[in-house]
Amino acid sequence: MLLEDIYKEFLFDLEIKNYSIRTIKGYRNNNQAFFSKAMDDAKLADEIIKLQFWIIHYEKIGYRFALPC
Repeated sequence: MLLEDIYKEFLFDLEIKNYSIRTIKGYRNNNQAFFSKAMDDAKLADEIIKLQFWIIHYEKIGYRFALPC
């Protein structure tokens, strides 16, 4: 995956520039937290798209959804 390669290259670049182990660990933890959140958001977006597809499908065949009051 391209993003993983860029991430590994970034960490390697930090080592080459003689950043401290603690700094590299901090970057690694922060980036992993960001990637985890981004993947969760992407999965949620996929589920929303699927739900929208089914709503449109049911509306086309004549089903009406009751709106909450």
